[in-house]
Amino acid sequence: MGEGEISMKRIIFVLFFFLIFSNTSFSDGPGTTNANFLKAGQGVRPIAMGETYIALGDGLDTLYWNPAGLAQIKSPAASFIHSFWVQDIGTEYLAYGMPLGPLGTIAGGITYMHAGTIAKTIEDENGNYGGIDGDASAMSVAFVGAYSQKLSRLMPIKEPFLGNILIGASVKIVSESIDEASVFGGAIDLGAIWRQTEEMTPRQPATASGISTPVEGKSLVRDKGWRMGLVAQNLGMTSDELMPINFRAGVGYVMQDLLSSAGRGTVALDALVPIDNDIKVSIGAEYANISPNTEFAARVGYKIGNEIQDLDSLAGLTAGAGFAIIAGLIKYQVDYAFVPYGDLGTTHRASLTLAFLPSSNIVKAAPGIKKEIIQPAPEVLPKTLLKSAEIKKPEPKPEPEPEPVKEVSTAMAVAAAPEVEASTAAQPVEKVDETEAALKKLERDLRMFLKRVNAGLLSPVRFDKGKSQLISKTKKSLDTLGKIIEKNKTGNIVVVGYAGSNTVLAAERAKTVARYIKMTFRIDPERFLIKSGDPAQKPKRSWISFEVKEKAQSTK
Repeated sequence: MGEGEISMKRIIFVLFFFLIFSNTSFSDGPGTTNANFLKAGQGVRPIAMGETYIALGDGLDTLYWNPAGLAQIKSPAASFIHSFWVQDIGTEYLAYGMPLGPLGTIAGGITYMHAGTIAKTIEDENGNYGGIDGDASAMSVAFVGAYSQKLSRLMPIKEPFLGNILIGASVKIVSESIDEASVFGGAIDLGAIWRQTEEMTPRQPATASGISTPVEGKSLVRDKGWRMGLVAQNLGMTSDELMPINFRAGVGYVMQDLLSSAGRGTVALDALVPIDNDIKVSIGAEYANISPNTEFAARVGYKIGNEIQDLDSLAGLTAGAGFAIIAGLIKYQVDYAFVPYGDLGTTHRASLTLAFLPSSNIVKAAPGIKKEIIQPAPEVLPKTLLKSAEIKKPEPKPEPEPEPVKEVSTAMAVAAAPEVEASTAAQPVEKVDETEAALKKLERDLRMFLKRVNAGLLSPVRFDKGKSQLISKTKKSLDTLGKIIEKNKTGNIVVVGYAGSNTVLAAERAKTVARYIKMTFRIDPERFLIKSGDPAQKPKRSWISFEVKEKAQSTK
């Protein structure tokens, strides 16, 4: 059976799974549920796309739509949304999410809907108007906490297909009050997302030293192709009625490199099956231009449903835009959505999202290069210095030529360049010693890791017989290894694979280990090199060993 046939069967299986559950419905009719403010979607991007976010959810907004999508958050993020509804009704929404690496992602949020105040009227004993007795107010509050994880991390078997399935759950606590009356309740959401992905090499902008570094915040894996999502929302009840239970299913398609290398197009279709109303269908589209430090997106959507079409022909239309910029260690994102409701008026949604990028992802220093990037003046440093980052002492006539310094940081070279003297040129030697010490520390840590494996303190790095597929117990050992490499910022790692005389399989095994670590930890992908090992040098209990290189170089 070919690989293409297997992939098609998997897609058909997922489609069949989603279609079965999306048709589940037990409608009780309008007006039979409480906490109906939960029906008001949160997240400006999803709203602008016609509420098509069940399969697309890949940011903090997915906390409301499908908690499974939270597993795709790459850095801690906070979002605040203000919704301008009709008749002085407004909603405030605050959310925060934090990835925990291999442990998954957690998130939490609060929704507060307020409706202003109205005068309380009094009736006399005959039922006639008897005057005003103060004001009455109404408010609704919901607290939510969520968790999301890749399905592959929760399964005892190692199957690459499971790595593209995300699952998540959230718990809600709800309170509503109108004047002196109030209700209290709780509910859960359960969701899943399947996505097609591709490995990508992040763009590599050159620093002042001519060395390329990864672009901040870019993932090693990106969406390309189909996405499908399924979620059951508000499974619970208040003190006297059911929650507004919804079943949603969605499908989307992501087109990378659309119109330009920075372009991305997305189309989506969602179906909503509530227990207290008719089925509603939504379609949406987005075009985004994503550069290393800025993003811009235009969005449009349309909702189809009886309660919507009764308002106005344009009542189902939605539109909006978003803009993001990276400054320092924070990504600032502003989004806006426009949603008309016919004779009822027009609503506006606006949000501010802050993503707190890790410093190691902003400026990823190469071995021996300081993180501070200072542009040297062309007349101060020669071109050869920018290419090789090497400095030689000046060559006075009465003295012999000194030995060249092995390696020096660009920042130090700039500091030494204004006065080229023997005393100042000697300063970089201290940095070279630091680099060599860091490389030796990485070597010691890797040797200690292999010793722990050989001693049986850690599970051996093993594969299925004759394959490059890791066995499940190996994950814990590779997580330990990933933390070691992530902590040691200096040095390139040669991953050496073994498979007897089968050098092709040996290289594939090394690639599998490198790919797992790169996808799990925040490590520069260019630090990994692949090599097929000599069977005579194979470690005792492992099919993988490691070597440390100061500079990237080709390996066979």
